[in-house]
Amino acid sequence: MEQQQFTSQFEGNQVAEWRAKYIDYRKFLHTIDTHAGQWNHITHQRFITLLRDELEKVEDFYMLQFREYSDRFRVLRARIEQWEAAGQAAASSSRTSLDGEQSAAYAINSSSGREAEEAGRPLLFRASSLFSLASDRDRRKERKTLRSAILQLYRALIMLRNFAMLNMSATQYLVRLLDKKCAGPDQYNAMMRIVNRKAFSSPKLVTQMIRDVEGIYGSVFKDGKINEAKNELRVRQHDKRDSQMLLLGLLTGMSVPLAVLFLLVVAFNYDHVSDDDISALLPVFRLLWIPALAIWCWGVDILLWHRARINHVFIFTFNPLSALRYHEAMMGASLLTVILFTFLFPSYLYLLDIAVIPGLNALIYYPICMVALFLSIAVFPFRALWRSSRLNFGAALLQTIIAPFGRIGFHEFFVGDVMTSMVKTMFDLQFTACYFLTGDFLDVRSDRCQGVNSVISPVVSVLPLYWRMMQCSRRYLATKDKVHIFNTLKYATGLSVVLFSSLMGNFQAYSPDWPWTRIAWLISFVFSTLYTYSWDIFMDWGLGRISSENFILRNRLVWKENKWFYYYCMISNFFFRFFWAVTITPVPIDIGMNPEVLNLV
Repeated sequence: MEQQQFTSQFEGNQVAEWRAKYIDYRKFLHTIDTHAGQWNHITHQRFITLLRDELEKVEDFYMLQFREYSDRFRVLRARIEQWEAAGQAAASSSRTSLDGEQSAAYAINSSSGREAEEAGRPLLFRASSLFSLASDRDRRKERKTLRSAILQLYRALIMLRNFAMLNMSATQYLVRLLDKKCAGPDQYNAMMRIVNRKAFSSPKLVTQMIRDVEGIYGSVFKDGKINEAKNELRVRQHDKRDSQMLLLGLLTGMSVPLAVLFLLVVAFNYDHVSDDDISALLPVFRLLWIPALAIWCWGVDILLWHRARINHVFIFTFNPLSALRYHEAMMGASLLTVILFTFLFPSYLYLLDIAVIPGLNALIYYPICMVALFLSIAVFPFRALWRSSRLNFGAALLQTIIAPFGRIGFHEFFVGDVMTSMVKTMFDLQFTACYFLTGDFLDVRSDRCQGVNSVISPVVSVLPLYWRMMQCSRRYLATKDKVHIFNTLKYATGLSVVLFSSLMGNFQAYSPDWPWTRIAWLISFVFSTLYTYSWDIFMDWGLGRISSENFILRNRLVWKENKWFYYYCMISNFFFRFFWAVTITPVPIDIGMNPEVLNLV
């Protein structure tokens, strides 16, 4: 029982990105259990060799990280000294300039009277203000950068110290267990002498560097108040403000009943609304629903990563000061959901001849208000509504769009991958732009945008997959890893499916038969879906391992107690891949549901 509890604690507190660098705890357990009761000189030497190898692995990684953080700390301290020196020089220069200009103004005033004073005063204030403003702006920007860098270094040092302490605890436990089950007398002390020679066994240098970082942060940003500096450095990332949680509960409590009520109204009145009205309005509202759903999923992802102790802030290279926490992401998703159903619900009621506001054409004004409000949130320039996260996403999206010339970090790869699943959202975006720019919103039954779609849709639809394909190509050029060639091929086949699907709407209008274009579409459809599914299973997820101790999964699982979920994902992903391909296909599929509603589902 004690052994299982320690194993759970050891593996549960590991940093996911460093998991391969920890001591191989399970391998030691297997060795001890295998040779329990039959310990001899040979097995003892094997264990000592294994112990030395594992300790060397931990020590090498620990020292590598420590040297890297030491260099970062040295550079950071030098930048802080330069920043403070520049601030002192700017203040001194500003005072000198002010004194000199005041003397000149006084001399002019003495010789020319009141008129000269009135002419000289604006020049004085204008010159000094411009210099001070430029200096302050630069210093504020540098101050923010330094603060973020100190926080990131501090979190990294805390992780490194925990890494050392966790490995030391595991080593002590294993040696004690070996001494209890197998080894002879005095073996514990002999083995611990080997362990204690390693630097990670007593991370005093890391602890001292942590104190130095706290001291610098306190002196620079907290006026020498070290305790306040410690509290801000240690607690800020995990601080859950009651007001934010209260607001999340309020928005969720509004969005969920609105969504349920709307679905009930649609279910009982579906036959009372024409398909033409639904087809005209649904793409506009779906444009907001898909991003809201994506943010909901992002919030759930952050929550799961947090519980599994996966440092997504480190992986995505987010700024720890401004990275969204799960409740903040869910709060943003709830806000968008409330906005969506606040305008979608009365618009649908208007189609049933029920006017929420008498005399107001809901089909004209509600979509306009919803899109305008959504765009206002997206481009809101002030420090509210998670501006730093919006800017961060916008920067990553821009880097994705300009691929292969943009940055190719993990964040940009993730954004590009998400965009490949939003081909329909690209359709909705260009339809919504056409809907409002051409004036079709004044007549929802106009089919002008449908004609525009047949021309623009093939171009718009291939963009996400093209961006992702260019990212993979750039990654191959940078790393020369051939796996990126096959990843590029995956997106190339997906691009052919989207392109053929977009053009099929024109092809099938000319001939009811199966020309070569339709056959090529079917082949690309099946091949791309199977290729993408296989890549998901074997490459992206690392599953499908026949020799795994977990049947056709992999040896190391994050959620070991819920293996059924891995099998569910493998099976459901197969059907969802085909279902996604069907949604971008213009071939009519009659299942008793409006095609636009099917695409939404």
